[in-house]
Amino acid sequence: MKKFLGVHPNFYLYLTVFINVAGFSMGFPMLPFYAETFNATPWQIGLLAASHAVAGFFAAPIIGRISDKLGRRPILIAGLLLGSLSLIFLGLAQSIFMLFVGGILHGLIAGAIMPTARAYMGDVTSKEHRVAAMGKIGAAMSAGLLLGPVISSILISAVDIRFPFFVAATVAFLNAIFVTIFLPESVREKTKKLVMREGLLNVFAIFGHIKGPQGLLFLVLFIWSFVMTNKQVTFA
Repeated sequence: MKKFLGVHPNFYLYLTVFINVAGFSMGFPMLPFYAETFNATPWQIGLLAASHAVAGFFAAPIIGRISDKLGRRPILIAGLLLGSLSLIFLGLAQSIFMLFVGGILHGLIAGAIMPTARAYMGDVTSKEHRVAAMGKIGAAMSAGLLLGPVISSILISAVDIRFPFFVAATVAFLNAIFVTIFLPESVREKTKKLVMREGLLNVFAIFGHIKGPQGLLFLVLFIWSFVMTNKQVTFA
């Protein structure tokens, strides 16, 4: 891929991952406090966090299939734009119900962006460089998890508890523009027929893989996600 003004196009992919995760980590650590402004119970706060993850769980394989048909770039652009809208919706929430709607929408978007970003990187890298490229995506995720809460705390202390959502929405919208202009499509041979069956049966496919050689990897990823989610929501 050719550089533009000295910046490699993959930079915008890493930026997309960073913004997606930072937007999540800007909002979720203070989610209990935000939800309590609507008199949410601890049980409702837990369900609110879980709804985000459940939405992403079902969205990821389906969106993955669609990206094989339409390409990675349209999915990333749509994900950033819709993610921006979902963050604005969360910032404008006036009830716990609106928080649930906004959280589920953002979960669906997160489920679209992360697998698509990894697929994009798999498309544009050789086997020799793929592990290093995936490592950079992991670094972008870690940076988002690290800086998101810091940025959020600064914005909350400067304005109010809703302000981080609007800042994250603005940054996501600007990144969608950058991706539209600078990130080329990675899929050269798109799938002619869209098969949704495997995506819709995602749960059964996962349980099938647990019995195989990848079972330990699935278990490790599950434990890591379980611990991270619990820490982010309950630590406050």
